[in-house]
Amino acid sequence: MKVLCWNIHMHVDATMKPNQGRLIQTIKQTKPDIILLNEVVSESYLHQLGHKCGYDVYDHWPTPQIANAILLKKQTDLKNDAFQFTVKDTFSCSSEFLIPRKEARGLLMLRLEIKLKTNVCLELDVGVLHLDFEKESDRVKELSFLLKSYYDKFPFPKHHSSMTLLGGDFNAATSFDYSKSYIHENNLYRHSKKWEPLYFDVIDSIMLKKYQFIDSFRHLHSSTVQDASLITNPYSKTRIDYVFFTKNDHFSCSSSLIDSNNDASDHYPLFVTFDPSSN
Repeated sequence: MKVLCWNIHMHVDATMKPNQGRLIQTIKQTKPDIILLNEVVSESYLHQLGHKCGYDVYDHWPTPQIANAILLKKQTDLKNDAFQFTVKDTFSCSSEFLIPRKEARGLLMLRLEIKLKTNVCLELDVGVLHLDFEKESDRVKELSFLLKSYYDKFPFPKHHSSMTLLGGDFNAATSFDYSKSYIHENNLYRHSKKWEPLYFDVIDSIMLKKYQFIDSFRHLHSSTVQDASLITNPYSKTRIDYVFFTKNDHFSCSSSLIDSNNDASDHYPLFVTFDPSSN
């Protein structure tokens, strides 16, 4: 089960050239089963993308200007597909009332039933979110509110038979990615841009510690990649896009890759693969 997580930068690349053709090319070449998108600005284009590439589209517009979206690959025949998706429930929540901005942030979740060829059915919650880009304290408030709202509807499982998968542009770094010297260098760069220094509350304190999510990239690259080689957004020179998952009995994370050669957006796409099992 391949997942693509990508901030598509309002349909333009870092030089402000249209990127629709490159998005379609990437999707058709990599054939992800689940696509998590940030910064979608055209509902008609989003649905054209789904139609051209063969995906069902689910979107959430916190404001009329910008959206998060989940695309599920159309599957019709278990003889050819390893599994099938059935959407059992949906949840969306906006944080715009909390931190008013032109690009309001929010969370979109789908509760899926996954049927394997063995006729075993597994439960998966898959979601995409986008957090504020200016202040870590605002991101902490947003993330806390969005996750509480989600778990109020779908209580945190006390067993490991299901999995929650959550990806998107968190606009936040983790201390596990960088050395002290790189953090110092990056903070000097951030100061020159009049940005706040790096903080690690969103990822380290909330996602990893409080809610015990697992960072798919760090799960497979515990200490082999660090500093300048670990970036999903060249402008910030940090990794700010993630796919997290919860501990479970039926989905194992087998690969997590950042495609730093893809220039279709100002963010690099992140590809994560999970292997469902009925054991």
